[in-house]
Amino acid sequence: MEVVCPNCNKLGIEKYICSSCRVEMTDLGRAQEVYQDDYTANMPINDSSDYCIHVFKCNSCHNKEKVQIKKISI
Repeated sequence: MEVVCPNCNKLGIEKYICSSCRVEMTDLGRAQEVYQDDYTANMPINDSSDYCIHVFKCNSCHNKEKVQIKKISI
């Protein structure tokens, strides 16, 4: 059995509401990919065994938030 992030693997994507204006936020991807240089296949994934950190952005007020997405077993 493998443990994976549901958002990264498009399995029941988690949705979040902006804490500032209460509008649904857009998942920009893993924080490692959002804040670092372009991802390459050779880079190791730097996350926890229990969760994956994603960055969500509000399309209304442009607020960004980091969210821990709980990994699931498949």
